[in-house]
Amino acid sequence: MISSQRDELFYSSLKDLNEFKTLLKKISNLDNLNLSNESQLLLTYLEENILTEKDYKKIQEIYFVKFDHMTSTLINLGDKDENFLQNLPFFYQERYFSQNEKYRVEVFPSMDVSKKENLESFVKDVQSIFPHATGMPVVQYYAGNVVINSFFFALLVSLIFMNDFFMLIKL
Repeated sequence: MISSQRDELFYSSLKDLNEFKTLLKKISNLDNLNLSNESQLLLTYLEENILTEKDYKKIQEIYFVKFDHMTSTLINLGDKDENFLQNLPFFYQERYFSQNEKYRVEVFPSMDVSKKENLESFVKDVQSIFPHATGMPVVQYYAGNVVINSFFFALLVSLIFMNDFFMLIKL
């Protein structure tokens, strides 16, 4: 598939299509309901819409019209221009790079952090690598702890005052 679509060898033949249809028929007869149904749908589409070699070539042209560009993009995916950082829009430069050459790193949780134990695990994991990490999960975790501790403190103070109040009443 590395050859260009401008070359006739790029396209497969009706023989290849018929072999593909044979495989689809076999897959359609498998016990896997989802796979069998999808195979049958594709087979039906191919049999109803591709009647000539010209039809088949046209479909290949539609699907692979930008194939050369796509392969070039994939091959050069890891390459970057020497002026990459200078060509970034100012918003991103300002947001992700500081003047003292420190970079902003964003970390996203793979679990539901609306659950307290997941939030705690995420914050602790991130802070084990980036001790000065900030952001909403960190704020939520520590603010939640402050609120909980404040309620315990308020409860304790209330109990002490109630105890003192009852002691005064007994006197």
